[in-house]
Order: sequence, then C-alpha cells, then structure tokens
Amino acid sequence: KEPTDVIAVVQISAAMEPAIKNVRTGIEKLAKQLAKVPESRLAIISYGTEVKRLEEYGRPNEIARDLDKLVIDAEASEVKMVEALRVAIDLARERQDRRRIIVLFSDGIDISPSKDVFTDVGKRAQQAGVIIDTVGYAPFEAGRLRSLIEISRLSAGTSRGVKSVNEIVERYMQIADELGAVNAVSFGLTTSGDNAQHELQVAYRQGKDDLVSEKIAVTLPPFEPAD
Repeated sequence: KEPTDVIAVVQISAAMEPAIKNVRTGIEKLAKQLAKVPESRLAIISYGTEVKRLEEYGRPNEIARDLDKLVIDAEASEVKMVEALRVAIDLARERQDRRRIIVLFSDGIDISPSKDVFTDVGKRAQQAGVIIDTVGYAPFEAGRLRSLIEISRLSAGTSRGVKSVNEIVERYMQIADELGAVNAVSFGLTTSGDNAQHELQVAYRQGKDDLVSEKIAVTLPPFEPAD
C-alpha cells in the first residue's frame, strides 16, 4: 500500500505506429492498478525528435482518460530516448519519500551513437533511487534492445521485450502486478538455532544511503545450518 509515482515514457516516432494503440491500452491498465493505492500518481512523457511532458503528475485514472494525446509523430526522424529519461528522472526527484518508477517503451535507439550514454543514464537513475522498467519493441532488430537491458540493470529495474504488438499489453500488466505485489527474500543461516531470542536487522541501500532496518526479535528453533 505504499504510494508510488510512475512516469510512462513513450517513443512516438513512425516506427511505433503499429504499437501505439496497444501502448495506450497497457498504460490504462497500469493506471487502474496504480489507482488502487491512495496518493499514487502517474505522469506521461513522449519523445521523438522532441521530448514532451504530455501529462504532469496526477491521479492515475484521470491521466488515463487523456491518453489520446499519445499520438505518433510521423516527422520524427531522430529520437531522443536518453534525453527523455533524463527529464523523467529529474521529475521523479521531486518526491523522494515514495517509490518512483519509470516505465519506458522504446526500440532502444537514441540520437547519440555512444553506448556510454545508456550507462550514464542508468547510473543517474540508480543514484536518484529511481527504477527504470523497460518494454522493448524492435521486431526486426532485437539487438537494439541491449541498451534497454543495460539501463534497466543499472537502475535495478526489469527489461521486457516483445516480439509482436500483441504482447505489449501483457508486459504492462506484468509491471502493474508487480506494483501491488509483496516480495519475499529467503536466505539460509549458517549457524543453527538454539531456541533463544535473537535480534536481526536488514541492511539495504536507498538512493546513495546505506541503511539498517529496525531490530526484529525472533526465536530461532534448532535447524540444519546452510553451507
């Protein structure tokens, strides 16, 4: 039930013409899931030759009603994916008291020929505590999606590819499901329990800070220790 800010970043060049209708549907379903958690917000950024902040942060269901603004720019020749992500990261910095996720729909191409720009923007997101999930659509040149994989990896996000436009909505639904999921991490203890009470803490990183959770008191029964 933690409030979450989601920024949908969408490529709108002519190459995305077959996919744009499904992208709108996918974002709509994502918005419905996001709206279940009070105070969560959604924003929309499109990019082609220019980067446009189509919708500022607002209530997810209200933003979803205006997705017809997300239209193809047939004149867009060179696409500015990295610039769009930088704009989204700066927007996400406004609220650091909540989860912030960027969902990028792209074919992995950027106006810059340097691979370093993908690494730089991934690290920039990581340093800001912003996750980038990517949905990659490049049906004829899947190798282009390596840039999306790198960006997601560096920002602790998930990269998802689609082979056809029919898979796009499903990918957005997967992201929507993760927003409402509870994740559990299991690990083995190398020392057996002794029926006594112990205090445990979880160490984790948030943005640039190394933090430790509150102490959790548990009684550990005897068990076979892990290797």
